[in-house]
Amino acid sequence: MVRNRWTLFPLAAGVLWLAATTLWTHLPPPKVTPQYAAAPAVAIASSVVTHHRITPDQPIFDSLARAYRRHGDVVEYGGKVWLADDNGQTLLGFVAIADLPPSPAPEAAIQQEWQRFYQDHRWGDWSQDWLKPAWLGPMGEPLSHALMCRERRCLAGLDFDTEPHWQDQIDALQQRLPRHVELRELHAPSHALLIFTRY
Repeated sequence: MVRNRWTLFPLAAGVLWLAATTLWTHLPPPKVTPQYAAAPAVAIASSVVTHHRITPDQPIFDSLARAYRRHGDVVEYGGKVWLADDNGQTLLGFVAIADLPPSPAPEAAIQQEWQRFYQDHRWGDWSQDWLKPAWLGPMGEPLSHALMCRERRCLAGLDFDTEPHWQDQIDALQQRLPRHVELRELHAPSHALLIFTRY
């Protein structure tokens, strides 16, 4: 007796269904992720936040605290925007809240600062001698040849390739300046621009 091949289809489907249900009953049950599985991710995120925190025991804290007291707002440092963390009376530290937008090339930024210095009238009259030599310390001699001052701002462009321990000298200079004088530094590949602002 010859059977049509289509008559075997229901039989084959039944065998496949039986095999599948038998295999399914022997598979391990699927793992259900409990609710507390998200806790490690939260712990990692909080450790990242504490990494972006400046506390009073860090050397840069005093400089940022002075800038914060002058401006009474967020401060910029190390390519980030920092928000003051205080309890209404005591400054406890600073927390990084955002990255600064990308800045122009160093040479362009330095040129822009010079143009503002020449054109912006808010810096007052020329030739005001307010940046005292005692504040400059050992850097008084190299700066005296390069310093250009207005009533509220002084700029000095220096080639620091030959200056030993440049950053140490800048840090020491930052410490000597009074609270009402701010020092910023812009770097190009072979030179720097020092910007002193009086508030």
